[in-house]
Amino acid sequence: MIPLHPDYVRHTRDTILIQPFAQYLGITVTDIAPGVLDVQMPLAAHHLQQDGIVHGGVTATLADTCLAMAAHTLIGDGERVVTIEFKINYLRPGAGQMLRCRGAVLRPGRTITTSEAEIYAIDGDQKRLIAKALGTIAILPPYAVSSTSS
Repeated sequence: MIPLHPDYVRHTRDTILIQPFAQYLGITVTDIAPGVLDVQMPLAAHHLQQDGIVHGGVTATLADTCLAMAAHTLIGDGERVVTIEFKINYLRPGAGQMLRCRGAVLRPGRTITTSEAEIYAIDGDQKRLIAKALGTIAILPPYAVSSTSS
């Protein structure tokens, strides 16, 4: 897979860093390659549900961010990505100190890309797969510059 943006690493990292919800959750980027993105998130009390395990919405948000931004690594300057369909399978409860996620593009496209994500819970030396996700990502054109006539 060949990125269209000459500085796709910075472009993708900067796009994640400006997302307020990703910032709130504590999502950070650990690796970026063409069509691949790794992120992590330290777990805190506000990430948990009533039984003390990671809330499914937190896991889904991490997966969605990761698989969409994996697609982002391949887009051109000014283009944008947005998830248009998303499915997640929860395989086991999430617990530990951190979640890690690896997103990968399965099929890149000019307007639609399909990506997947694997979400792991890290507890000490243990790394357990807790969920898998599949998403369809729309590649949107740059924002149109509006002009006003006098």
